[in-house]
Amino acid sequence: MKEQGFFEPTQSDTDYLIQADIEGPTEEQRQFYLDLQANFEQYIEKITPLIEDEFQNWREDFKITHFTKEFSLVCITIPRQDIHPLIWDMAFTTIHDLDHHVTIDFIGNEPNGVLIDG
Repeated sequence: MKEQGFFEPTQSDTDYLIQADIEGPTEEQRQFYLDLQANFEQYIEKITPLIEDEFQNWREDFKITHFTKEFSLVCITIPRQDIHPLIWDMAFTTIHDLDHHVTIDFIGNEPNGVLIDG
């Protein structure tokens, strides 16, 4: 199910792709979302070097200096909580390439890959 709502850490609206049954998100999915908001800065710290590495394939000197000014969160996938490991992602737009989205895949709490797609 696709929803849109306010994401507190970025102070902006974002899309949510929630892998849920017709009844809607489970309590565990709601907790996942609350934990994501509470730990968002830690996720940013983890994904920044991965994004830099990917961009450096095109621009060797690429460096993120202020993540929240350079990247805007546009979508979060909230996975089913009964399937392990949890596989989910976050997608961003960036001032560095207006025609592409930057999607970071996660397994559990750890980033697993970056896709820059246009």
